[in-house]
Amino acid sequence: MQRIIQKLLLISFEKHLKHSKSYQENFLERNMNWKNYEKEVHRYFSNMYPTATITYDAKLIGRYSKKERQIDVLIEDDIAGFPFKLVVDAKLFSKKIDVKAVESFIAMLEDVEANQGLLITQIGYSKAAINRAFYGPQKLELDVLNFDRGCPR
Repeated sequence: MQRIIQKLLLISFEKHLKHSKSYQENFLERNMNWKNYEKEVHRYFSNMYPTATITYDAKLIGRYSKKERQIDVLIEDDIAGFPFKLVVDAKLFSKKIDVKAVESFIAMLEDVEANQGLLITQIGYSKAAINRAFYGPQKLELDVLNFDRGCPR
């Protein structure tokens, strides 16, 4: 069931961005920095899922670390009567995300007991990072949103 929810989230996200030129043009008019990138991702999810609780720059205490963990975008909702927690990490990097960053994100997902994670960047992922996300047992999706080029890849 979580895989279905995951696919629905990603499909609707991609469709919205591909058909929303004004959304992308407005983003480019603002300064492109990591903070604005995170805010734009938050704004998208807030508009797309108005009934969900969506928190920008959320703080959760880790189950294992016992420390406060920072989350770029936290999406919480009830799906079919079950609580669902999706953690979104938006990375505006100058090079591809490597396997170490993916593994760090996986550890954070486990610590905050997220049902699923979505790691977003504008530049892409190394082959090892893609393999780690795809073949690992966790519920993790990688996505590329490149607002610089007018359309996410």
